This record gives sequence, C-alpha cells and structure tokens, in this order.
Amino acid sequence: MQDDFRLPISATTKLLGVVGDPISHSLSPEIHNAAILELGIDYAFLAFRVPSASLGRAIEGVRGLGIRGLSVTMPHKADIGQYLDSVSEDAKALNSVNAVYWDETTARLCGTSTDGVGFIDGLKSECSFDFKGKVVGVIGAGGAARSIVLALVHQEVEEVQVLGRSQSKLEQTVAIGGDRCVAATVESLRDCDLIVNATPVGMSGRNDFGGLPVPTWVLREEMLVCDIVYTPLVTELMKVAAAKGCRTVGGLPMLLHQAAHAFRLFTGFDPPYEAMRRAVRARLNG
Repeated sequence: MQDDFRLPISATTKLLGVVGDPISHSLSPEIHNAAILELGIDYAFLAFRVPSASLGRAIEGVRGLGIRGLSVTMPHKADIGQYLDSVSEDAKALNSVNAVYWDETTARLCGTSTDGVGFIDGLKSECSFDFKGKVVGVIGAGGAARSIVLALVHQEVEEVQVLGRSQSKLEQTVAIGGDRCVAATVESLRDCDLIVNATPVGMSGRNDFGGLPVPTWVLREEMLVCDIVYTPLVTELMKVAAAKGCRTVGGLPMLLHQAAHAFRLFTGFDPPYEAMRRAVRARLNG
C-alpha cells in the first residue's frame, strides 16, 4: 500500500489488491485508494507481488482471507482464469482477466475484463464520440488491441481495421472482431474516423519508429486520434495529430475508466472519478 494514503486497516477493513510480477509499475493502488479515501469507506487496496508459480496458492489465499477484489496485471491475465469459479464471455474470448471479484448472489469468485469497456467509456466521456457506423483503425495486435477490437464491435461500428506486424497475432485479433473486422494497410487507415494506437510505441523509454506508430500522412483533420499510452500523458503521436488538426485523447481515460468498472465490481460503490484522476496525475507528474 502507498504510504501517502495512510489508510487505517482494522479487523473490519475489506481488502482489495493488485497481483502481478513485478508489481512496482502498477498505478492501481493510487487509483483505488484515492477512491476509498474520497468515499470514506472501510476498504484498503494493497499490492501483492505474486510469481507465476504461486498464482494458484495466491487465489486460495483470496478465498481464505475474504479479499473482496483483485486487479490483475502481467503476467497473470491469461492464467488466472483457471483458478476462478466463473469467467465472463468477453474475458474467455480475449483469454485475459484483469479484474477478479466476488459475486455476492452466488458466492462465486469471478473474473472479467474491463479494458475494452474502459476504452469505450473513456472516449465517450472525454470526446462524446459516437461509435455507431464509424470506421476505426486499431494499430497493434496484442492484448490491449484485442480488448479494444472486441469492445468496438459491441458498439455497432461499421468496420474495424487492424494493423499489426505479427501475422499470427494479427489473424487472432481480426478473428476476435468477427465479420466486421479486417486486416488494415497503412494506406487504408487514412479513411478511418478514429485511429487507436494500441502499441507501446511512443511510451516513455521507447524510441520505436521515432515515437510514431504510423507515418504522419495517414492523419487527417477530421480524425479522432487516441493513443492508449499514458506515459507521457501527451505522446508524440498526439502532438503530431493535433498539429494536423485532429482531435486527440491519451491513455489516461481508458486507464481510469477500466479501474472505475473494477471498483464498482469490488465494492458496489460508484467511484469518484475526479479523485482517481488527481491521484494518477500526481503520480505521473511527480
């Protein structure tokens, strides 16, 4: 737990946490503890470093200790489902669970993925973007891209185009999107209403392609350009897109909205979004 929050823990405190290996990069403790403090509820969110070989025993501990919810980070998203009582259909399709919670009605430990719905809610809240009938280009074919593609086809988009370097991953991602999803070319992205960078290109500490996932000529003034990278908060792609007259949005809304969905599942409370945003900005700017 982050010392800055100074959350008191007593025998009645309901515990939440994030599991991963390593865990130091996760912003989940800041996000969730900020929400807990703002609401004044008797919860505390901890960080648990769990090696892959110990994941099954860790879930036994969740059951035994009555831990109310878990955020799941790498490398456990694909493996944790086998230790749970139930996994949502989207999480099965993605082979990825990023939130574990108790279903109070059935007393079952359940897993789901909140990444895709977090992406959708982030664009709706920040940009008032209407997905229906739009053509969307997704750059990347990894886990984040797959969750975004699946969420997009639930939004009645006209078409999702996926650009990826790995042919095998590209085929898997296109298959998840069904008949409204196709492989993209760099040229075809120019006709999209929305372009999403779902790769790490442009992240702090990386220098792939000079910090841009596509050539600048792809970008048009009418486009919305989303970069799910949130370190830095304004990426090189966003700067270039804005200079070309595009609307831009970074990765912070997706990060916060996926956490907000998880928080509701964990606690039953509506999360205080602005308090969560302030906590993340303080961490990233500090």
